[in-house]
Amino acid sequence: MGEKKRVCVTGAGGYVASWVVKLLLSKGFIVHGTVRYPYDERNSHLKKLEKASENLKLFKADLMDFQGLFAATAGCTGVFHIASPVPSAKVSNPQRSFHIDLPVIFDLKARSTYLSNLALGLCKWGHGG
Repeated sequence: MGEKKRVCVTGAGGYVASWVVKLLLSKGFIVHGTVRYPYDERNSHLKKLEKASENLKLFKADLMDFQGLFAATAGCTGVFHIASPVPSAKVSNPQRSFHIDLPVIFDLKARSTYLSNLALGLCKWGHGG
């Protein structure tokens, strides 16, 4: 059997993303999951998933932290973008202030030598999606 495929799931600790992580682990993928706080007890459910001890790595990343996202996607052949930005204060125009065009961000990343074969999947469910 060949080398295991490595994928990234943003917002891995969330409801929808944690089910995606569970499915990917069950299919033999190595999963890089982004969460705000990898060692927080709120993410313990991920560490209890079957095959998580050997195939799941949690990365501290925020959607506004591109370095964290780049680290989490290193070596990945795909990204399941499920995370949603959470504003830290009242925002007068949320569409303008917090619209992050992640397909463009990841497309630019995919065109770099750092991540040359990126497949991107987006989830439009949940907070305003």
